[in-house]
Amino acid sequence: DLSANDAKLDGWRVFINSFVSNPTKTPLDLHLRDCGIRGELYRDLARLVQLPTCSLEKLFLKGNARLNSGRMNQIVDSLKFNATLGEMSLPGVVTVGGWNRLLSLICDETDICTTYSSNHSLLHFHSPTVPREIIPCLEMNKIQDK
Repeated sequence: DLSANDAKLDGWRVFINSFVSNPTKTPLDLHLRDCGIRGELYRDLARLVQLPTCSLEKLFLKGNARLNSGRMNQIVDSLKFNATLGEMSLPGVVTVGGWNRLLSLICDETDICTTYSSNHSLLHFHSPTVPREIIPCLEMNKIQDK
């Protein structure tokens, strides 16, 4: 648990990128609450999460800088093919656009193929306000036979 760690920006970049360059050593849980994570560090985390060898199961980012829509898109896009991350928290308030992107990730109803290939590993999402449209999708992900 690295929560409330006051590492400098360069320290966090080295830490996160050490897992990007050696993803087989990725921890299962990464608690980075109130650590000053911001800007390009979110991009680095997205790069880590999207690696096929990433074994990260929990990622907690509460209390860090708010995600703008571009960074939120990077995080959501990185989760598209991730099969291990089951629990996540994001900092601050998520915009309506961010929730819509997340909803399309966990239950894309465009057609049967995209629904089938939606990310079904995300089970718990922590945020001050989770829209009621997302809760049934997360609950459905907990069911073995979808």
